[in-house]
Parts: sequence; structure tokens; C-alpha cells
Amino acid sequence: MTCKSYLFHCLSFTLVALLLVACSSSGPSATAAPTVILPTEVSASDMTPDDDIAEPTASTPISVGGPGALNLTQPGAHLDSLSRYQAELQTRFSGTQNGQALERSTHLTLAYAGPGAQVTRLESRVTGEEPIFLLAGEVAGTRFIQSASDAPCSSLVDSEDTETPTFGDPWSEIPAIYGAELMGEETVNGFETEHYTFDQRAIRWAAETTAEGELWIAKDGGFLVRYRLSMQAPAGVLSAAEGEQTWQFDLNPLSEDANLLPESCAPVLTDFPMLPDASQSLRMPGFLSYLTGSDLNAAAEFYRQELATAGWQEQDAFNVTPERTVLFFVRPITEDDDTVTMQEVATITLGSSAPTGFKIEIQTLRTAVPPPTEEGQ
Repeated sequence: MTCKSYLFHCLSFTLVALLLVACSSSGPSATAAPTVILPTEVSASDMTPDDDIAEPTASTPISVGGPGALNLTQPGAHLDSLSRYQAELQTRFSGTQNGQALERSTHLTLAYAGPGAQVTRLESRVTGEEPIFLLAGEVAGTRFIQSASDAPCSSLVDSEDTETPTFGDPWSEIPAIYGAELMGEETVNGFETEHYTFDQRAIRWAAETTAEGELWIAKDGGFLVRYRLSMQAPAGVLSAAEGEQTWQFDLNPLSEDANLLPESCAPVLTDFPMLPDASQSLRMPGFLSYLTGSDLNAAAEFYRQELATAGWQEQDAFNVTPERTVLFFVRPITEDDDTVTMQEVATITLGSSAPTGFKIEIQTLRTAVPPPTEEGQ
């Protein structure tokens, strides 16, 4: 199966799953991905007369807002002031439907490290249904898709006829707030914030409900840092079931060395140098191959210079013939205290290829470095 057909099947699986459990919604800001509503959840921004939700009546008026001055109409606003962050939303519902207990939960995490570096992960559980796991994103020009936590993570280098699948962001699932009251200032998740509280009056669509909530807004930037809401609602407000739902949202800084991908999603070699005339390249996790019209000696010298500049140390070459040379490089990986516990290893095979030019194959891996032994042992 080709990379393109394999991705097509992965996308088909993802889209079918999403169509069964989700409906479309718009993203919160320019830095967040396009969204669809999380499985089995109801978004405040998407409540319309066509939804299967009870309409308010004259005896159950919707509140026009709380007594405070803060309106949080777009929870995902002002994110452009952040270059790196991780946003996490957990929702839980516990209630009854047709006399039967119903539990559902979702856990949605979005890690953003700048344009072209974003990964979203969704886990969802509902009583009587199979759990849902989805991961999609892009890192270093490579798209990643994973349809189950124990399933293979497929990857594909950027292609003109392929789009990165997206399926949600945390902000679109947070109910808007009108009239939250200022309580004071606090440091939350490393940000200086203003702390607000609210109740059911501030949730305009929450007819016949009781609610308690808090939110924290960054003083410098105005973005949402933390959000907490607990709501008790009758059937027809949160869903066809009656019960209690909670929202827990947190925004945290993302460190420079944070790995956006799980171990099963190894990045392909998009940043490894290639000769200028490279053609017919193939990139996979830990592997790169391509054809070149350069001669063998020129190619070998190219890699010696490029890798030395990047901190690689050449080891003895082997299998050197007029038609084939294997270069071997290592690069130590240092910790904060300059301790070396791991190293990168690169093997570059320069081999012949008819009718003209030759093929270059590169393989990389990480290995542990044994700790130094004490003198005399």
C-alpha cells in the first residue's frame, strides 16, 4: 500500500468516526485548529432551534446575565500573544436518561509550538459505548494521525493534495459567560491573572439550571488561563439526559524542549541535510533515501562538512569501495548539567544506482551511553 493510499484509509476512518459523534463548529482564533464538537457533548455556541434541546418557555426564562462586568464571549480570544502553549479541557457528565445511569467524559489536549507545530489529542468515554481515541497534528512538516492509543501512528511529509485532519479545540466547548464578578488577583499556571466568579445567571442558555463557576484571565494578554464550571440541569439542556456536568480548562506554557508527539509517533527525517540535486526522496521515521547525480566523493565530503557543523562526530568509515561507502557519525545528547546519557547515531550509505548517479540511504537512531566507570575498575 502506498503512503497516499494508507493516509486515505486513515483519514476515512477518522472522518467516519467523527461524523458519527460530532458536528461542526468554528475555531477560537487564528492560532487554533478548525473544530468539530466533541462526542456526545453540547456546545453553548451551537445551540439552535434545530438542535434536539428543549426550548425555554415563558415559565422558564433564560437569564440575561450576572451582576459582574466581565463578558467571556470568545474563550479562545487573544491567543496570538502566545508563541507556545498547551491547552487542556476535561468535561464530565453524570446523570440519568430514561431511568438509566449515564456517564460520559472527554479529555481534549492541544499542544501548540508555533505555525506548523500543533498536535491535538482526544479521548472520550460514554456509558455502553466503545472508548474513542484520536490524535492528529503536524510537526516539522510531517502530518501525524493515530486512531487508537495502541494503533500505529502514521506519518506523511507535506503533500499538496493532502490536508492535516483536525477535530477540535478546547475553547469551542466552553460555555460563554456574561457578567462574571471580579474577586481579586492570583498567580495561576505561571500567569498573573484576575479571578472572577459567576453562577447560572451568567450562562444565558442555561434554563432551569443551577451553576457555580470561576475563571481566571491573564492580566498581560487577556487570554483565558483557567475555567471551572459545575452545572446541574434537567433533561433537554445539556443533552437528552438530566444530571450534572463539569468543565475544567487549563492553559499552561509549553517548554522549548517539550515533545509534542507520543513515542509511537516518531518524526521523519525532515531536517537531515540532502544534496541540492536530490530527487525521488523517501522519508520515514529514522530513515531517508534519495537519488543524486553527484559523484560519490563529493557526496561523502558534503556530509562530512554538514554534519561536523551540526555537532556530529565522524567515526571510521567502512566498506569503502569505488562504488560504495558507508559513513558513520555520532552526536552526544547532553542534559542540563552537561551529562551525556544518550547519543544519536547516523549511518549514511552511499551506493551505486543505474543508469546514472547513485542512491543515498540514511538511518538514524538514539542509543544509551554507558555511564563512565570509576578509575581502576
